[in-house]
Amino acid sequence: MKRRDFLKTTAGVAGVVIPGLSLSQAKPCPPPTLSASGGNSVNTPCAAAGSADADWNLRSTGPGVVWAHDFRSDSEVNAFRWQGSTGNAPNIANTDGNCRRITSDGITGTGCLEINIPTGGTCASGWWRPMSPFRKGDNGKTTDDPGANGTITPRAWNSANTTQTYDFRGGYYGHNDYHTASWQGHTNVWDGTDFYLQFRVKMPASRWQPTAPYNPYGKLVFIDITGETGDGEIFIQSSDSGQQYWSKTTPFRMYTSRGSNPNSMITSPQGGNQGASIQPGSPYASTCTIGGNVKVAGACWEWPADEWVTILVHVIPGHQNDGVIYESDLSKWPHHDAGIEVWAARWGATKIEITLKTERNPCVTSRRR
Repeated sequence: MKRRDFLKTTAGVAGVVIPGLSLSQAKPCPPPTLSASGGNSVNTPCAAAGSADADWNLRSTGPGVVWAHDFRSDSEVNAFRWQGSTGNAPNIANTDGNCRRITSDGITGTGCLEINIPTGGTCASGWWRPMSPFRKGDNGKTTDDPGANGTITPRAWNSANTTQTYDFRGGYYGHNDYHTASWQGHTNVWDGTDFYLQFRVKMPASRWQPTAPYNPYGKLVFIDITGETGDGEIFIQSSDSGQQYWSKTTPFRMYTSRGSNPNSMITSPQGGNQGASIQPGSPYASTCTIGGNVKVAGACWEWPADEWVTILVHVIPGHQNDGVIYESDLSKWPHHDAGIEVWAARWGATKIEITLKTERNPCVTSRRR
């Protein structure tokens, strides 16, 4: 797996702002005991006395952290800005301002990344960050990325090259059985097996339009599967047009473009229809269901408006399932060893609000070409 895109296509005035995010091979704080197997675990302290800045410093320097950004400088945004029809675009914010660093919001007081969608339009800009640690300067910072305590060598990145994101080969995560393989003639492309992505995000109330015309669907995060762009991503969704829920926002939902239909919801059971749980493994598993009573308060965990939320995602790539990729009967797929787990906590919460755990299933399993 290679990259993720913090994009949201909506007709609202404001977009999504992200104050800090980090990629870890080990467990970043504060996940509970995990059911997934594999990977190396490192326990880190999860509370820092004092300021939000001290808390960030504690989280971002743990022994398992590969890279971390809290957007203390414009260069952290510029290094990974990408725009459709252009490619890598470190200077595009100077002309359209739709993917930029702002200093009027954030958690530590140093600013945040804002993706803005103009009213009545869409945004072609996004922030695409490969999984690899990078050298100082290349990463938009003055120091090398930590690379899991120096165990992963920082790679080179040239944001001035418009095709850099497309050309980049490396930083992949996948099952150990594939780590001897090269990718398109490139060797030394693997950085690990499973991984964690932790980020904080705020979405404005304008994201959810309570009356028609509704805002379109949006992708808060997507994680690409190598060689499968447009066909094998894992998505975390930020909106649901035309299907308004209790608070006129939307439940936390995930889907993949793999399975019995082009966009298979990651539910229990996988790709299920009526009665399938939208938030499996959580306190809402029995009430937040497709076709269920989701318009009732408390039936689902929903994204709050204008509030910072901390999200932790654990992705466990499994074995490839070549030859059965379009088989709708998942029981016929030979491998069921991939998985995804998610934890969410609202700002100021003293406990994790929701835990989602999928079945080990082929719909989130990577397939190499």
